[in-house]
Amino acid sequence: MADTRTVEREEMRREAAAWVVRLSDPSASADDRARFEAWRAGSPERELAYERELAGWEALDGLRDAGGLQAAPRRRFGFAPRWATAAAAALLMVGVAWWSAHPEPAYATAIGERRLVVLEDGSRVEMNTDSRIVVRYSGERREVRLLRGEALFMVTADPRPFVVDADIARVVANDSRMNVRRHDAAATVTVTGGNVAVSRSDADSTPPPAVLQQRQEGWFAADGVARKRPVTDEDLRRLLAWQHGAIVLDGRSLVEIAEEFNRYNQRKLIVVDPAIAELRLAGYFRSEDLDGFVAAVTDTFPVNARPAQNGSIQLGRRG
Repeated sequence: MADTRTVEREEMRREAAAWVVRLSDPSASADDRARFEAWRAGSPERELAYERELAGWEALDGLRDAGGLQAAPRRRFGFAPRWATAAAAALLMVGVAWWSAHPEPAYATAIGERRLVVLEDGSRVEMNTDSRIVVRYSGERREVRLLRGEALFMVTADPRPFVVDADIARVVANDSRMNVRRHDAAATVTVTGGNVAVSRSDADSTPPPAVLQQRQEGWFAADGVARKRPVTDEDLRRLLAWQHGAIVLDGRSLVEIAEEFNRYNQRKLIVVDPAIAELRLAGYFRSEDLDGFVAAVTDTFPVNARPAQNGSIQLGRRG
């Protein structure tokens, strides 16, 4: 008789695979996504199961290129035909079979969540809010794909290099400590221990890797722009405040601060009046203390706050 826990895990895997197929279709509705979020919020095991199946689905791109596999056709509007959905599900099962033979652990954090992951070599990854990584270890190298978000990597010494692929930037380290954050069209790498080499992730990139030493930060953009600067103790306190669940405001604009709070909260701050967008603020706040920040800014500046129907908080000029 099959172990009950094994049966439950298999059922969870099938549910996760079904959600990957459904949400990958352009016809997926807002209601589909709401039901998916409710399902995923049911347990951390569901979150991990979904991340694994999604990573397997993404790995199919490589399988298609190598083996000539063809994805099921999709329609841009309306619901996909039943045969197309079945074909997509079958293709996902091919990926799952490949995935089972080549396991790559995936880890994720929800909005407002932090998580510490200890890898098989003893290296540690502290993940910030709304982040996702996939781990790929082999006999030649240790690789972690940062698919979104931000993470602090504490890398142990090993004959194999440790590679962090953040899409725009590829970081190679060993016995080092660095914070890597993905932005919409850029990545930042801040080194707090040892040194690292950073290069463009695309195969056509020709510039030599940029070497970042301890207490240096690099900015790498999709358009090829790269900048390097030293960081002070105060810079590091601000940059790594997220480890303590905090946001340090150091003269950034109200728009920038709203974007930072929005990384950590389901409720969003929206600056609706350009007249206050460039207000500069300083201070120290808990990242989840949205109400405390709103109270402080409305008490100090001619700013009012009003709730919107979608649950967000709109900031505008008072008077």
